[in-house]
Amino acid sequence: GCGGLLAKYGNQCDVILLTDGAFNGDKNIQKIREDEFTKVMNFLKIENFSFMRAKDTQLVEAYDLFEKIDFSKYNYVIMPHPFDPHKDHVVPQAFFKKLKNKKHLKAKAVYYEVWGTMNEPTNFVDISDVVKTKRKAIEMYESQKNINYAGRILGLNHYRGMRHNVEFAEVY
Repeated sequence: GCGGLLAKYGNQCDVILLTDGAFNGDKNIQKIREDEFTKVMNFLKIENFSFMRAKDTQLVEAYDLFEKIDFSKYNYVIMPHPFDPHKDHVVPQAFFKKLKNKKHLKAKAVYYEVWGTMNEPTNFVDISDVVKTKRKAIEMYESQKNINYAGRILGLNHYRGMRHNVEFAEVY
């Protein structure tokens, strides 16, 4: 969803993979997906990345892990939007809101599109100059090639670009 932003500004970002990717507890898939993620982070020149390792499809049960993340040094926390139809994608914003109220964090939540579109995005990033990089990063997830994620998300990015008179855009 925000791969274009990471391709442009990855050296300014820290990334945390919240779930273990081990659908149905498959430890082999977990290792494969973490290796793929590491490869992509290195490709995008993201120096600070980590794994929270909540159970895949059960993120809602992992607030205790999420609460341990130190968000105090961040201005923005970027996550899937609250109406994304994937059950793990809707959880981070609820967790962050709860944590922000509890710890009085200054960081602002910023949302991006993955499985569903946002009704009223307020910002956009022109990713036309890094769209090939974003495609390559998506395609590095070899274990997930059963769905054409690159074609689908880049189609959305192309559509979003029309509104802003650019070839490709991500909205936030």
